[in-house]
Parts: sequence; C-alpha cells; structure tokens
Amino acid sequence: KNVLLTHPLSKTVPCVLSRKIEVPAGKKSTLELEVTNHPKGNWKLVVLVNGKEALSKDVEETKWRQFEVDLSKYAGNTVSVELENRATGWSYEAAYWSRIEIVH
Repeated sequence: KNVLLTHPLSKTVPCVLSRKIEVPAGKKSTLELEVTNHPKGNWKLVVLVNGKEALSKDVEETKWRQFEVDLSKYAGNTVSVELENRATGWSYEAAYWSRIEIVH
C-alpha cells in the first residue's frame, strides 16, 4: 500500500525523484524513507541535497529498510532534494519506495 515503483532510465541514467523543500528554522528536521528491491535485482540508493551526496547505499536485500538524512543544518532555507535509483548491473533494478517524508 502506498508504494512507488521506479527503474533507472539506463545503465548510466538514474531515475530521479526531486523536490524543493523548505526546512523550518528552529527545529530538527529529518528526511525519512523506506526502500526495498525486486527479488532478482539490486540497485543503489543515492540522496542528494543541493547537489551534494548526503547518502549512498546499495539495496541488495528484499526487505524494507529505513533510511534517514538529517536536514537540520539547512534550517531556515529551501533545499533541493533528489532521490536516485541508480543501476548497478542492469537487470531487475526496480526500486520500491514507501513513506518518504520530512519529520520535524
């Protein structure tokens, strides 16, 4: 339920989910998300904040895993967040995403 499925465009071009986010001042803010993979394929999860890599993890197990990225250092600013599904071997690299949210 409430799962988004993505796949890289090619071996070198990831699927990118992007959004501008206003990070409130005076609060601890964290990007939280859960991901898993297709049982036959692995992929690389990459999170970029303002174009800089904030997280990079290989998703190799078919079980839901939770990840967090602390956004507190951007408090009071608007940031660009990109979630990438990158290819690792070009077979079954479907990414399943759930519960992508900013928690304050």
